[in-house]
Amino acid sequence: MKKYTLQMNGKNILVNMDGKVGKHGFFQTFQVEAKDPETAELNVVKEIQSDEDFVSIILNKENDPSRVFLDEIYEIEEFNKDIPKASGRIWYKEKKWWQVWK
Repeated sequence: MKKYTLQMNGKNILVNMDGKVGKHGFFQTFQVEAKDPETAELNVVKEIQSDEDFVSIILNKENDPSRVFLDEIYEIEEFNKDIPKASGRIWYKEKKWWQVWK
């Protein structure tokens, strides 16, 4: 088994943040052991999807699903003992394409 650090990016997530419902995204780092990078990514996606606290806050309709992408992956020699297996999520507010150009 190899050790990997993965940076995941969630997008198109409809949640209530501070009393306001809106589309958000997140970044989260994971440290996992797997036989290859593809398995590491699949295991992390399954871990995110099975996080009951996370799933319970998602308000998306079936026809507008949230998405999780692999942003970066690194094979590492050893896990950093000071970092938990999964870091906290760092949330950001998503902008529409026209809001970026303003």
